[in-house]
Amino acid sequence: MYMDFNEAFLLFSNWMSSWQIVLAAYLVLFLIIYRHRKKFQFQSKIVMMLHTKIGLKLMHYLGDKHAKFFRVLGFVGIFVGYIGMVFMTGIILFGVYQLIFVPDAAPVVSPVLPGVSIPGSPISVPFWSGMIALFITIVVHEFGHGVISVANKIKVKSSGFVMFGPIPGAFVEPDEKQLEKATPSVKLAVFAAGPWFNALLAMFIFLLLLVIVNPLIGNATTEGVAFSSLLAGTPAANSSLETDVVYKEVDGVTMVTYQTFFEYMQNTTPGQVITFSNERNTVSVELGTHPQNPDLGYLGVIPHQVTLKESLPGWLGIVLLWMYGLLGWIFILSIGIGSANLLPLGPVDGGRMFEVALQKFFKKKLAGKIWSKTALILFIVIIVLVVIPIIKAVLFS
Repeated sequence: MYMDFNEAFLLFSNWMSSWQIVLAAYLVLFLIIYRHRKKFQFQSKIVMMLHTKIGLKLMHYLGDKHAKFFRVLGFVGIFVGYIGMVFMTGIILFGVYQLIFVPDAAPVVSPVLPGVSIPGSPISVPFWSGMIALFITIVVHEFGHGVISVANKIKVKSSGFVMFGPIPGAFVEPDEKQLEKATPSVKLAVFAAGPWFNALLAMFIFLLLLVIVNPLIGNATTEGVAFSSLLAGTPAANSSLETDVVYKEVDGVTMVTYQTFFEYMQNTTPGQVITFSNERNTVSVELGTHPQNPDLGYLGVIPHQVTLKESLPGWLGIVLLWMYGLLGWIFILSIGIGSANLLPLGPVDGGRMFEVALQKFFKKKLAGKIWSKTALILFIVIIVLVVIPIIKAVLFS
């Protein structure tokens, strides 16, 4: 049976995002780490660090050659960091309020693991684009720490690869002795640099999408979903759905691309009735049980993308749409990771900034006690805000 490029790409994308492939990718990653375990430094048994010199030349080149620029940029980051800290603390307090008084509200904090749907989480990150976006976000975050350190005459000793359990990332290691001797403003600039560079990355991605990507996507605008095949014996085949008919909406939600349809189906359940509609008619279908996930609704179709404008080759439109999604995830994760790091919590950037601020108003010993107790309380609150929605989703779904 002939299959066009869009259908093949869709099938390949769905296969690549299946739980079997995600699990296999994680297993391969951990096997590689296990084989080279002697090169890794382990902390708390779940944090694995591989020290390298990657990126150090670029950090020192930029930090030395443009020291004045990066010192000013780092100074601006201090103000942005404290504003973000206040905002994120407010978000946590709002989350506590909602947990008590609006129990059905979406959680304000949620763990993110590419390729894994966390029960109760309002967001599900695809595996491949999520991993790429997460890695880029963390690399930019750590590069910010490194270049601001160098600009302030603090040596960066190493960089490297890190695994926080199943989540990959990167790190830089400034000279802690030099950092400890630095002025409070320099310390704050270095600590705030990671979240600040995440904010700058998010702004850059926003402009890139607005000025370059969106106009290109406009030449490959897609709207609606159609089916090249209805699989025999499935709810789709037993319904009034038709092949090669464009359905613009599902349950009133506009199907912008085939990816919109795919993401919508990831939130359905067996027995749920969904409605397809276009200008001509409306079709309702009761979903079955997905053969690979008993908690997921199943339709039984092979969808394909509907292209309204064909001034670009179909394959280029698909690539642009995938890049659009990747850039979107970089934007989202940059904001999320940067903001989370500004919480006045223990060893994260915001926690260290909070500690420096406390030392300006209290003696070092008292500041340390306030800092540690605040971090402990905040940590417990965040755990509660994360765990309760997961428990509720598992028990009442």
